[in-house]
Amino acid sequence: MRDGDLGEILRQVPSLMHGFPALWCVAGGWAIDLFLGRVTRPHNDVELAIFRHDQGLLHRQFPDWEFRKVVAGHFAVWEADEQLSLPIHEIHAHTDKAPPLAIEFLLNERFADDWAFRRDLRVRLPLEQAVRQGDGGLPILNPAIVLLYKAKSRNTKDESDFQSVRAALETDDRRWLRAALETCNPGHHWLPLLDTTAS
Repeated sequence: MRDGDLGEILRQVPSLMHGFPALWCVAGGWAIDLFLGRVTRPHNDVELAIFRHDQGLLHRQFPDWEFRKVVAGHFAVWEADEQLSLPIHEIHAHTDKAPPLAIEFLLNERFADDWAFRRDLRVRLPLEQAVRQGDGGLPILNPAIVLLYKAKSRNTKDESDFQSVRAALETDDRRWLRAALETCNPGHHWLPLLDTTAS
């Protein structure tokens, strides 16, 4: 993927996250594009995933930024000494300093060495499989996990992401996604498509 194809904020992510003392990765649609090595659609934002127990590190990493949490669909100030618990998982950070920047942080769940799906904690994946290296060396959330999150809605953007990446999924990841959907969304319309995707 050419640097010119990357969003302005995404280009700055490595320097912004430099020295962050915990695991992090690009999530959402950008994770899929970094996995594929090409831009498949326009992106409105940059989403980064971290683990819930590392949330306090964000205030130290971005001391001059403003943070807001999303609670029942509404924004509220997230203070540095507040520990966010489920179901809260979405944090928006921004700075008005030149250049103005904004990042959405998504809190993920972890049990020992396993990533866990916040909507159904039975669904898990070892950390070494949950976080991969994407185009340009950026860490990305496994596209199968990204699709599992996106499976909740049937909007055009998420359907497009599924169609873009499903044939490129590794066999083990495709099987994992199918098993995860069968566990938490057994009637999902992607299941037959995962069956017919070529290895």
